[in-house]
Order: sequence, then C-alpha cells, then structure tokens
Amino acid sequence: MALPLSTSVMLICRFDEFFEACKGCRFDFLATHLYTCNADALKWYLNDCKKYNLPIWLTEFACPNGAAGPSDRQQAFMSEAIKILDMDDAVERYAWFAPRTGGDWLGPSASILQADISELTPLGKLYTRQDPILSLPIDNKQSWTEMCHQCFELSSGLSDMHEPVRQICQNCGFQLY
Repeated sequence: MALPLSTSVMLICRFDEFFEACKGCRFDFLATHLYTCNADALKWYLNDCKKYNLPIWLTEFACPNGAAGPSDRQQAFMSEAIKILDMDDAVERYAWFAPRTGGDWLGPSASILQADISELTPLGKLYTRQDPILSLPIDNKQSWTEMCHQCFELSSGLSDMHEPVRQICQNCGFQLY
C-alpha cells in the first residue's frame, strides 16, 4: 500500500483536533486528499471521514507509483477508485492530483495529459470516462448504482447490449445470459 494507514489516521486525528477547536463553526464540506494505490485504503479513509457528517470533497487523489512504475497499476487503481468515488453518496466532488506528473514520487504513469501536447493519456481517458469500459456518461447526479439500475431496467435486452455496457452491468453484479 502506497499510503500507510498510519498516515491516514494522522489526517483523521488532525480533523478531530480541528473540529474540536472550532466548536460552533459552520462547515459546508470536508476538503481532503489521499495518495494511495490501494482501493481498500481509499474506502477505509472515506468511511472514516464520514464521521464528520459533511459532504466529502477529495480535492486530490493519486497513486504514487514512482519513476518507473507500471501504467497498468495506475489504470487498475483509477478504475477501482472511480467506482468507489461515484458509488459513495458522501463524496460530492473529487479530482485527480496533477494533470502532468513525473519524478520519483508519482512518476509519469500518473499523468492524465500527454507530456508535450494537450491530449489525454490512456489514464486520462479512463478518468474522463473515454475508456471503453467506463464509456457511459456519469455526472455528479448519476452514480454507478443508478447506472446499474439502468441495467436492471434493460434486463430483457442485456444479451444484446454492446460490450462496454455489459461489462459495467456485470461489475454491478448482474448475471448476464
């Protein structure tokens, strides 16, 4: 796991201290960030943030993959992270950290934009739902759960669906025959 849970615990402790020091203050949302390559750590962190009963704005998230980290690791994490974030009703907003990355910490495989031109990388296409597996439109009002309900409504025609939609419905647990 790229981000030790102890680091996540430290973030929550800082929030605890902050909210304790500011009793009676009004907050509209909880802005936070997380760097991990582990989808389970992301789920754990989001669930821990829910104790503040505020919408969550994950203003930065990324998978620190190192200078020579494989792009398939980034894509696997991105795919899982997007599902987690879109399905979690407490998450109101989220943003991938840094359109162009490099160096020893994040590495170039975390870039969502090409290095020298304004075109999306494969990871960027996945993030913006231009990847075939995530090609259905999603906005802040439509979650993956709602998309799965569309699968249910279309259940009589699932066998005739094009493959990306079939894949999403299968990921939601629908048995396709």
